[in-house]
Amino acid sequence: MAVFSALTGATETNPLTVLAPVDNAFATFLSDNSYADLDDVPTAALTATLFNHTINAFLTSSDLVAGGAGYTNTNATGAGSNPMSLYYNTSNGVTFNGISTVAVADIVATNGIVHAVDAVVTLPTVVTFATADPNFSTLVAALTREASFTYVATLSTANGTAPAPFTVFAPTNAAFADLLTELSLPI
Repeated sequence: MAVFSALTGATETNPLTVLAPVDNAFATFLSDNSYADLDDVPTAALTATLFNHTINAFLTSSDLVAGGAGYTNTNATGAGSNPMSLYYNTSNGVTFNGISTVAVADIVATNGIVHAVDAVVTLPTVVTFATADPNFSTLVAALTREASFTYVATLSTANGTAPAPFTVFAPTNAAFADLLTELSLPI
């Protein structure tokens, strides 16, 4: 109940876009994280996750598709003006953080709009963004090329757990292509 109160108090501004996970999405989230039910999820973690599903703007599915792809934290904030941790891509429907797609779009409410999504959009790691954003596919390929590489496991470390947090200067596919050209190596 404290989570609901915190979320309600932080979302009193209009309009809102809510990414509402369907029941199966919550069931999968609970199972994947070894929780018996929502009461087992720590309040701070559940609150942060719910805030990551609430955008302080009225964004229809058409608005999202017109946006193409990008990070919501550069052009929108979440409930209570919290920074968003979402990467959206519309190349094949609307996908958030590479894991959650819109199942039912444009459910208009009196204070905003709801899009039902098929997965809970958990708080991302830098790996989440690298794998969700096609501009980093060469970086992902380089970091996962050898089975002995531990980059993905290391960069997936939860914030506040050693060695996280991280600042990653991630070269785009174009940057890798420029490097290979400069080194006269095949692209």
